[in-house]
Amino acid sequence: MAAGGPLAEWQRLAAGAVLGTERLGSVLPAVGGAPSALLGKLGDAEPPVQMLRAAAVLGMYAGAGRRGGRSAVADEPAPADAEIAECSCQAGRQLVQILDEYRFLLGEWCALARGRGVRAPDELLPALLDAGVAKGTEVTREVVLAVVGQRGRWLAGLNPAWRSLEAGEDPAEVWRTGLHAERLAALEALRGRDPAAGRALVEGTWAQEGPEERATIVACLRIGLGPADEVFLETALDDKRKAVRTAAADLLAQLPEAQFRVRMTERARACLRWTWRKNLLRERRLELDVTLPDAVDKAMARDGIEARKNQGMGEKAYTLTQIVAGASLAALAEDTGAKPEQFVRCARDSDFKEALLGGWSVAAARQGAGDWAAALLKYALEVPDAFEDERLAGLAACLDERAREAELLKLLAHKRADASGLTLGGVLGALRHPWSEAFSRAVLKLLQRHFGTAPAQYDHALRKTVAQEVSRYMAPVLADDAANGWPRESANWHKGDDEMVNALAATLALRRAMHKELSGDPG
Repeated sequence: MAAGGPLAEWQRLAAGAVLGTERLGSVLPAVGGAPSALLGKLGDAEPPVQMLRAAAVLGMYAGAGRRGGRSAVADEPAPADAEIAECSCQAGRQLVQILDEYRFLLGEWCALARGRGVRAPDELLPALLDAGVAKGTEVTREVVLAVVGQRGRWLAGLNPAWRSLEAGEDPAEVWRTGLHAERLAALEALRGRDPAAGRALVEGTWAQEGPEERATIVACLRIGLGPADEVFLETALDDKRKAVRTAAADLLAQLPEAQFRVRMTERARACLRWTWRKNLLRERRLELDVTLPDAVDKAMARDGIEARKNQGMGEKAYTLTQIVAGASLAALAEDTGAKPEQFVRCARDSDFKEALLGGWSVAAARQGAGDWAAALLKYALEVPDAFEDERLAGLAACLDERAREAELLKLLAHKRADASGLTLGGVLGALRHPWSEAFSRAVLKLLQRHFGTAPAQYDHALRKTVAQEVSRYMAPVLADDAANGWPRESANWHKGDDEMVNALAATLALRRAMHKELSGDPG
C-alpha cells in the first residue's frame, strides 16, 4: 500500500472500526516520518488491537501540532477565465437561491449555463464546489466542472475536499472502506465508465458481503449490463437469499443471448401452442392453446420462479406469468411470425389472459420492446385496470420521450384518471425528463381535479411528490397556471395543499426565470 498522510491513515482506521478489520486490508498504516518509528514498535497483536494502537499513535501525532510553513501556492495567482464569460448578475442571483433552497435544480442551472457558454460567478465557486462533492447530490462532477471555469478548477486543486471533482475518488478505496451507500454510489459510477472493472470489484469481495448488501450490489450491475456479466449473475442465482436470486434473474432476463432467457423461452414454448387458422372470410388468425406448467422444480426455483398464488391467480397460472416474463419476445415472434397486437388479442381470448399479459408486460419492460409496449398500452386503454401504475410506467419507459407522453396522455384522458386512478407516482416512473407543455397541462388539470375530490388525509405522499418531483419536470411556462385554479373552497382542501401549491409555483417560477435568463426561452 502506498504511504499516505497520518490524517488520511487515521481516517482509514476509523472506517475500519466500523466495517471490521476483514475489509480494512493492511492494519498497520504505511506512513513516513516520525510516526513510522512508533508504529514499528507496536508489536504483534490481534488485528483489532493493532488497529486501536495505530489509531492512537496517529491521533496523537495529528493533534501535536506542526511547524508553520509557506504555502506552495502562496505566490501563484489565480488563473483568469478569458475564454468563458461570467454569467449575468441575475443568473448569479438565481444560482445563490438554488444553492440555498433549491439544490435539486442545480443540475438544470449548470446545464443551461453550459449551453449558454457561461460560468458561475467567482464568489460562488466555493459553494458550488461544495455542492459538487456533497453526499446525496444528483449533480455530477462533470456538470459542475463545466461551469466553474479555469479558476474553479484551480481552486478545486487547493482543497483536498474538492480535489475529487477533478480526479474522482478511487472507487477501489471507497469499495474497501466506505459505508454501504457510498460503496454503491462508487460502484455505479465505475460501472458507467468501466463495467468490467466494476464487476471485478464485486467479485473480489462477494464472499465477504453480508446477506442484506448482496441484493443491492447485484442491482447496481444494471448499469453497463452486458454479456460479460452473465457468468457472475448465474452464480448469484445459487445464493441462499431470495432477494439476491430475484435481482440476478431480473438482470439475466435483460440479456438477449443469456442462457437464462433460453431456459425461460423453452419453458414458455412447452406451455404455449400457437396455430394459424383461417376464418370464414379466409383471413388468417392466430390461435393459442395453453398448457399450465408442472409444479416448480429445483431448476425453476433457481431461476427465481416461485410456487405461490398471486393477485387472484392460482399457483400454476402465476408460474406461467413468471415464465413468460423471462422468455424472449423476439423468439416468440420468430416462432409464429405474428405481431405483438396479435399476441395480445390471443391472450384476451384466453382463460389465462391475466397471466399472459402480466408476464408480457414485465418482459416488454425488461427487454425494451417498444412494439410490445405500445400494444400493451393500447390494451390498457380498453381495460383500465389491466396493469398497475408501476407496470404502465415500465411499459411507457420503452418508448421515446414524446411517444411516452402521447401514450400517457391517452391514459390521463381516460376514465382511469380520476381520484382513485392513475397516480403521479406511476407517471413519474416513466417521465423523469422535462415535460412538454401539453403533457404538463394535462397533469396539472388532473392534480387540480384530484385535490378537489380526494380525502385530504390520503394525500401526504402525493403532496411531497408534487412539490419535489412534479415541479422539476413540469414545463416552467405553467408557473402562473400552477399558482391558480386549485379547488381551495372544496371541503376536502387541506392546509398542506396550500404549502404544496406554493412550493410547486415557486419552483416553476424560478425555473422559468432561469430558462429566460440563460437561454432566452421561458421553458
